Amino acid sequence: MSAPVGSLKNLRDLLEGRISPTSPYNELRDSYAFYSVLMYTPNNGLNEALHKYMVGGEGGTGTFNAHAEYFNALTGQNWLVAVVEDISHGKRIEEFKPEEVYNIARFLGARVDSIPGIVFFTEPKEHKETLVLGLREILPDAKNLTEDNLTEFFQKITGMVDDCSQLGELRLHALSKAINKEWPKTRTFGEWVSGAATWSVANGKDILESISLAIKLVHPYASG
Repeated sequence: MSAPVGSLKNLRDLLEGRISPTSPYNELRDSYAFYSVLMYTPNNGLNEALHKYMVGGEGGTGTFNAHAEYFNALTGQNWLVAVVEDISHGKRIEEFKPEEVYNIARFLGARVDSIPGIVFFTEPKEHKETLVLGLREILPDAKNLTEDNLTEFFQKITGMVDDCSQLGELRLHALSKAINKEWPKTRTFGEWVSGAATWSVANGKDILESISLAIKLVHPYASG
């Protein structure tokens, strides 16, 4: 299921349950195996293509159909995705300031250079441990990007989420393995210890443990 959010406050209200009792997200809020935030900014390139994919219009290699309802149906009952664009209340991404999206990224413990991207976590109120997927590492350049490219990508990610959703406390780590197996690292950045998906830790006291875990995900025979 997808949920539009128009600000950091909207996102926090959604994740922490401070929304209308009649909202369809309220009843199921604590039942999802995965939670995510799909972030893009009011800029050109891939950011604009993601926006056009959701609302329709010229993007990538041509005119995109609107996919907001399709995306909501695709993500299903295992995955709640907050989309940083409140289409339902008329606040499209053009009305956001880039810093609003950057604040959401920082709130989730993600680097601003991971935008456009998806942040995954499993605990809506805490999200201490997150998995950050930078979409520039996976998707074609915006000038070559097609509507089918995005549809295929979102279908594949949803399939991975569904496959990992029954794995209990290991599900976020299993999703990291699945993503990095499908899209191994193609660029060399020394600070990255995995492939397309990287770990982020919101709580500093957990950072050494999480770095060790991330290294073991890539190098299973590492000592420690």
